[in-house]
Amino acid sequence: MRSTALLLVVLAGCGEEADQPGQVRQALSSGVVISEIYGGGGSTGAPFDSDFVELFNRGSSTVTIDGWTLQVATETSSTWNAVALSGSIDAGQSYLVRMGAAGITGAPFSADTTGAAPLGFTAGKVLLASSTTLMNGACPSGPLVVDLVGYGAAATCFERARAGSPSATLSLQRREDGCVERDDNANDFVLASPTPTPSTEQPRVCSPDAGVPPPIDAGVIEPSTCLEISTFPSVATRGGYDRGRDRSFARLYTQEPTRSDGGMQMVSLEAAFFSGLSLPARRTFTLDGGVDSESCELCVTFGRRCTRSACSEEFFIESGEVFVAQADRTDAGHFVGSITNARLVRWDFSNHRAVPGGQCVAIPSLSVDVWWPTPTVDAGVDGGAEGDAGVGADGGDEVPLPGKGCGCGSTDGIATLVLAALLLSRLRLVR
Repeated sequence: MRSTALLLVVLAGCGEEADQPGQVRQALSSGVVISEIYGGGGSTGAPFDSDFVELFNRGSSTVTIDGWTLQVATETSSTWNAVALSGSIDAGQSYLVRMGAAGITGAPFSADTTGAAPLGFTAGKVLLASSTTLMNGACPSGPLVVDLVGYGAAATCFERARAGSPSATLSLQRREDGCVERDDNANDFVLASPTPTPSTEQPRVCSPDAGVPPPIDAGVIEPSTCLEISTFPSVATRGGYDRGRDRSFARLYTQEPTRSDGGMQMVSLEAAFFSGLSLPARRTFTLDGGVDSESCELCVTFGRRCTRSACSEEFFIESGEVFVAQADRTDAGHFVGSITNARLVRWDFSNHRAVPGGQCVAIPSLSVDVWWPTPTVDAGVDGGAEGDAGVGADGGDEVPLPGKGCGCGSTDGIATLVLAALLLSRLRLVR
């Protein structure tokens, strides 16, 4: 495998409070791993005539694979098909397994062994086992499982989070030329042009710290708990333009699922114009790209366990894609945007860094379409007007939302939410 153009690190979900069903946590492999998966072989537009799976020895010593098998299944199936493996893989060496095909398009390539079963085109499961035992069940686990990759939105078995969806022209490739292994399919793999590499190719050497997250990510790559938000049913929205800091924002609120005291969750999508941002705009965040809660032009934050005055947990986007089509810079306006495959980490806004050992939140997909009226009170903080107010349930005084909190340029490290009585009455209706 020769990974060149990094197209996108694709995210998917994490489980809440524990490994979710279908999520397998393996010991980090210091040896042989699944390094590339291509399921588009032979299909229209495919560069190669067959599917393939590439293995790679990222360790420092030879590994014997006699009696091992490569096993594949469709994304939701409990039935696995096995390919017998034999021989050994030297340190830094690949081992290529040719699989089935969907057609006859594409060029042939050399392989170390051949299996008959095709791979899932855009979704599926691939498992490396140190045994000839055929796996059973939608998500097998145990000491015989050497490595596992689940890919595509519907995959029922994966390491920590599902990898993205390959295509006729894109394969899933393990980052840093096969060297990264964090037991995290979503972030260990990227999409790039397929590069079938048999054992006859020149070995490559992994650095001792390959894939090790930088210090700012300490405790984030392997959090103690995670939360996936597959849907975010909004019970209230807010939006506005903050003239003091030249940014527009949209916020969605929903009731905390297990709370009966009005506890809220909040997603905030913000567009900051201070550096000449023009719309529509799209930004892709990656784990290795670094995160900066002070200067991002498009950013996403999430507040958890929020009351009418504060959020006890705050999260900042670490990877994924943010798109903003419209964000008016006016007192009365409209904000339209979306969040795709976003992964957010527990964040210390006062020090602009991830919280060591903090949780993560995954938002696979969320659309935002929020209007806001001209505010009747100054909703700003430190001279800035947010243009965001809630109206009392009895038609009383409007209550402004604060101008600081979760989001770009936040310095007080806490999202202060002032929700009007109307919002609380709506919550009572949805309980």
